Amino acid sequence: MTKDQPFRIVTYFPETTASWVVSDDEFSFTSPGPSLTGPNFFVAEEQLSMAGWSLQDLTGFFANQSIQRPSTYIASGLINTGTIPPTGATGGISASDVVIISDVPLTIDTSIQSAGFMAHDSDYMSIKFAQGVLVTQNLNAPIQMTVTDSWSYGSGEPTASEMLFCYRIFHIQKTDKLEGDSITFPEVRYVALGIAAEEPDYVYINRLRRSYELKQL
Repeated sequence: MTKDQPFRIVTYFPETTASWVVSDDEFSFTSPGPSLTGPNFFVAEEQLSMAGWSLQDLTGFFANQSIQRPSTYIASGLINTGTIPPTGATGGISASDVVIISDVPLTIDTSIQSAGFMAHDSDYMSIKFAQGVLVTQNLNAPIQMTVTDSWSYGSGEPTASEMLFCYRIFHIQKTDKLEGDSITFPEVRYVALGIAAEEPDYVYINRLRRSYELKQL
């Protein structure tokens, strides 16, 4: 029997900035950036290969999963031509920033932010981990945004999938519409710790079958 193998999984989503474009009446991300999915709703995707597990017929058991970030969310603005230093964005920007980790690909549309719940077709078991924050401008410090709500969910169930699908979802709202106002989302890092181990054949085969069925949805 293969000896249990401790693992550490790490992936990053880079810092990215979205600026308000008056002529388009929407935010636009710096390139390369996440794809536009709906009005001021964007999704970035990364994939983590777990082929090393599948080649050895191992299952990954998660012990701990977390989202880490090194800095704050920034809402800045440029007045007229931008010849003066940046100031806090006008009009009040708020945004949600959600990271979802799944072992099956998710449908990328505005309903992805509820993946794993009844409002979405995705099975709860396939969502291994998700974490989100809502940030809003602070009137006392309008450049640095304040986290006003946070949430997390996910099954944390083991996976025998050869791939993890990682999504970062941005939904931005703004009251006023001044050209050049922007929000910078900090880099975030997903870290998972656990053990890769063998399961009884019937359990492992059933897990693979379930994963395959979900990928066909």
